[in-house]
Amino acid sequence: MTDSPESTGGETAPDQTDLLQSLTAWQQAILQGANFSIIATDENGVIVSFNPAAERMLGYSADEMIGKMTPGVLHDPEELADRARELSEELGTVVAPGYATFVTKANLGIAEEREWTYLRKDGSRLPVLLSVTALRRPDHTILGYLGIAVDITERKRLEQAIAAAQAREVGQYEQRLRLSNKVFEYSSEAIMVTDADSRIINVNPAFTGLTGYRADEVIGKTPSILSSGKHDRNFYEAMWQNLLTDGQWAGEVWDRRKDGSIYPKWTVINAVRENGVTTHYVALFSDISERKEHEERINYLARHDHLTGLPNRLMFHERMQHALARAERNSNRLALVFIDLDRFKNINDSLGHFFGDQLLIQTAQRLRSGVRVSDTVARLGGDEFLVVLENVGDQNRCAQLLVHLHERLEQPYRIEEAVIHAPPSIGVALYPDDGADIVTLMRHADTAMYQVKAKGRNGWSFYAPRMNDEVQERIVLERDLRLALARGEFVLHYQPQWDLTNDCLFGWEALVRWQHPQRGLVPPDKFIPIAEETGLIVPLGDWVLETACREIRDWEQEGLGSYRIAINLSARQFTQQALGERIEAILAATGLAPGRLELEITESVLMEDADLTAEILQRLKQLGVTIAIDDFGTGYSSLAYLKAFPVNKLKIDRSFVRDIVSDPNDAAIVSAIISMARSMGLVTIAEGVETEAQRDFLMAQGCQELQGYLFGRPMNASAVRSFFGGQDGPGGAVSGNAKQMPLPSATIQ
Repeated sequence: MTDSPESTGGETAPDQTDLLQSLTAWQQAILQGANFSIIATDENGVIVSFNPAAERMLGYSADEMIGKMTPGVLHDPEELADRARELSEELGTVVAPGYATFVTKANLGIAEEREWTYLRKDGSRLPVLLSVTALRRPDHTILGYLGIAVDITERKRLEQAIAAAQAREVGQYEQRLRLSNKVFEYSSEAIMVTDADSRIINVNPAFTGLTGYRADEVIGKTPSILSSGKHDRNFYEAMWQNLLTDGQWAGEVWDRRKDGSIYPKWTVINAVRENGVTTHYVALFSDISERKEHEERINYLARHDHLTGLPNRLMFHERMQHALARAERNSNRLALVFIDLDRFKNINDSLGHFFGDQLLIQTAQRLRSGVRVSDTVARLGGDEFLVVLENVGDQNRCAQLLVHLHERLEQPYRIEEAVIHAPPSIGVALYPDDGADIVTLMRHADTAMYQVKAKGRNGWSFYAPRMNDEVQERIVLERDLRLALARGEFVLHYQPQWDLTNDCLFGWEALVRWQHPQRGLVPPDKFIPIAEETGLIVPLGDWVLETACREIRDWEQEGLGSYRIAINLSARQFTQQALGERIEAILAATGLAPGRLELEITESVLMEDADLTAEILQRLKQLGVTIAIDDFGTGYSSLAYLKAFPVNKLKIDRSFVRDIVSDPNDAAIVSAIISMARSMGLVTIAEGVETEAQRDFLMAQGCQELQGYLFGRPMNASAVRSFFGGQDGPGGAVSGNAKQMPLPSATIQ
């Protein structure tokens, strides 16, 4: 099936890999297990798959055929030329006698099954019934073709026998029927003979096996006894017109068996004529249910996601196009919803693909059950989903639907014994407000979704025109961020931490800042989320660890005192198997004692991969490193996690400390955290302490450590040295032991 009869010599066409990759495991299984020949080619006719049935049918091995062009190998050039002429006349255009002969109708979306002759490797000829199906990309361009062929040797032999009897014109129809009866006994195809008035006069055993009717139950009746009701009057009128004009008709018919089941069959009807007068009709037919099921399965898999069963990108485009047409016709508003699961990659990487797949399956189920039957839910790939909400009314009504959808998706997922949190970031674009075509609406919904991620994730947002500017800004920021580490643009700031029990400065928290050459100091909330998403947080985290450990060690050698350094670790860093070894190596390289290092992690980190996290933390604690839970109380606080992991300290989030004096609820929460920690033998440190009243309350509740503007703002290394200079300086009261530093007042900022 190509424009050139020559072989490519085994070379692989450019789209061959794309086509093979587009076939899912199910499709590959169908190709390998089908009982009929399936030959897949790329868009140029280069064979990329040659299934076992094709090998048996044609005598070639797949290795011999893959990479070659089909017509020159498998088809008779004269037959190709004849068919090209017929097709040119039928379509009113010139069709070349090559690959175009097979695919022109498929390209036009016209289904066609036609008899062809295959040339076997041994030179023999094989009659087949061939159908060609076009495989398309999401943009509807041709990716390749599937040629599905069935051996019709037996059918052709019977037709030739009947034709020979007709040609000899010996005897009336009784002689021909005697000849047919011999064929009946051995034929696997059902055969039915009627008189000129379409009354059945004979059927063979295969007819009984296929339809369930015995001969005595149908003889004398018309073939309408088999009618399924699926074909209308026009179908049968066209069939009879062909029979009366050409004396033959072939096509697909849906019939009904005696037990009531409906099935598809391929039927060939020949008129038997005596002296130009039709005396009988002979119909040969076979069950093509299996082939139809395979074709339907291939078509289904081409349009559906194999994991979730949702429509894939191709089917989404088809449905979206129809939805837009309906919305335009009825002047309705339509919402395109773009959904991305937060933290999915971390879950997939840390817990494994089984948990990732189950998470996607459950997400698909929640989405399907959370929208109307008329709406479309599709999976683009990975953790990206699309929902098309038709006729959503005004924006307020649409917002209600989105709140409902978000609430369903942010609930924890239970997979086996694990409870997994993967809340969604959702972006929404409205038709016609935000665009009138698929590409524009998808781009704007995607933009809105990324805005949700940039603002902290786990939420939803409508698209707004200003978002495009923000997205472009983010793209530029990401580009600069990838160069920042190599250019040495990152700096560390340090914020002091105070020990209330011993009334002294005991440590510092290292906070990374980006000193951009044009933008100036970029705050962490602008670049840390980007670093997390891109994976740059891993090399950046290593840099922070090494730099902070080295600087705190330098201060000690300068006589500024021995302090503990607190450093944040991200969830991404914990997905690296060698995290423990890297931290140990950094401590050894900088000469910092492990007991001087405190690592802060959020509660969500503990939930990523419990076994791996526990293993890393246990190793670090045995080394002497302190483990603190950052922002405690804002996430998924659980005593079970605190009990299961080697934790030393809880850090009370600033959101509780801010109104601790005026808000009884915050006061109660903080008191409960401190009390719980004390009962478990854990130290508590409160961040965001800005007033003496906050300090006094926390001290009264038994909180041991404090951090905040009351004790000092984050400062660079040079400012730290000045800070010490203002507190008696090197070699003074702070030399070697910070315990002698006085308790600061609220004026020290």
